[in-house]
Amino acid sequence: MVKNDFRLADGAARIYEEQKVPALFGPLAVATVERMPPQDGDRILDLACGTGILARTLRQGASADTKITGADFNAGMLAMAAEVADPALGPIEWHEANVIDLPFADGAFNKLYCQQGFQYFPEEQAALREMHRVMELGGQLLMTIWRGDSALFEAVAQVLAEHFDQAMADKAMSPFRYGGRDSLIERIAAARFSDVLRDSLPMDKVIQNSHEAIELEITGSPVGADLTGVDTAHMQEIVAQCHAALDQYRQGNNLILRQTTDVYLATANA
Repeated sequence: MVKNDFRLADGAARIYEEQKVPALFGPLAVATVERMPPQDGDRILDLACGTGILARTLRQGASADTKITGADFNAGMLAMAAEVADPALGPIEWHEANVIDLPFADGAFNKLYCQQGFQYFPEEQAALREMHRVMELGGQLLMTIWRGDSALFEAVAQVLAEHFDQAMADKAMSPFRYGGRDSLIERIAAARFSDVLRDSLPMDKVIQNSHEAIELEITGSPVGADLTGVDTAHMQEIVAQCHAALDQYRQGNNLILRQTTDVYLATANA
């Protein structure tokens, strides 16, 4: 489902859930759902669902007859999603899936959300066509993709380039450097979506207990698997340099960094 077969390192799913979800992806999920709220009887797909924060946020505000499904390429993320979901709120189905060959029937869903996943998809036009296939005509699509760099990972990338190489630095920045923005509206339309709109949504990423959290941010990112063999002293040096580089964003013991996401909305047509 992702470029370069991006699978998280062992343990990264829990780090993602415990660090990245409260810092940013949880608030982003709330803002995303506000842009396209669930309605009674919806059949919803959360594509590239990760640990399921968007699906869980949808479930909290959805009626009992609303069907919610999460799909992701990473089995570890899905296992964490299933572990942390509250069954008392209602069921969520979890599926391991490849975005260009989804295990769902034609027209299975009337709403499809993709929060910060599209920039990893290896065959974007094929993915868009498959997303259209599993949506009913008139169904609604919402995708979010980061616009511009993350100040946190700019600092991380600079330090990784110094300690390792530029390839490692570029991999750390990969979630934020989506290169298809200028043509994406037209490509969504070419996949038989209409009324394609793009808006922006600014968010504050609040990193609490920043000394401890920066290491978790790094190890729960695309470079986490590459750093599994780094000894403790070396990792502490990397974290200390990153922390120093982010001093301008410090408020007390926290870091507060602004990130902006593009929001794409579209309707599936014939």
